Amino acid sequence: MSNAIVMFVNWTGDEFIGKWDGKEQKFKPGETRYMEAWKANHYAKHLTDRELQKIGKLTTDQDRQKFLDKCVVLDEQVAEVDESVAEEEALNLEMKKEKEEKEKDVVIEVEESKEVEEVLEEELKEKEEEKVEVVEEDSDEEEFEELEEKEEEVVEEVKEEVPAEEKPKRGRPRKEEK
Repeated sequence: MSNAIVMFVNWTGDEFIGKWDGKEQKFKPGETRYMEAWKANHYAKHLTDRELQKIGKLTTDQDRQKFLDKCVVLDEQVAEVDESVAEEEALNLEMKKEKEEKEKDVVIEVEESKEVEEVLEEELKEKEEEKVEVVEEDSDEEEFEELEEKEEEVVEEVKEEVPAEEKPKRGRPRKEEK
């Protein structure tokens, strides 16, 4: 007896918990998983019933087949296999899919780390620009010192222009001046 490997899809926005042989299988929203066709059809019936009931339709509604078709997808990789090999093949396909997803996650992590690196480089450039501004501010300090020197020169010139009588005298006042 032969059996096909198909992809079961939880096409809904909610987690789906399917049961087979007393064991629960959880399917995240949008999750796909390779498995034997008979098991995928079993899960598809239960997921379809749940979704039809959610929207207030009977499980015998004419839209039932549309819902079922969303749950089971034939893939170009899916092939007819012996029943004894079916479960092993389904596992291999599932492991391959998980590996591809992990590789995608690694690529995403690398891209995110590149973005972080770019942000850090940008911050480093900003810090270097701030250092340049500080150096430029130091040159402003030189200008300030030059202005102070000019101020001292002007003060000296003014002192020289003021007549000696008007200049305050230093030391103690003499008796005559009291």
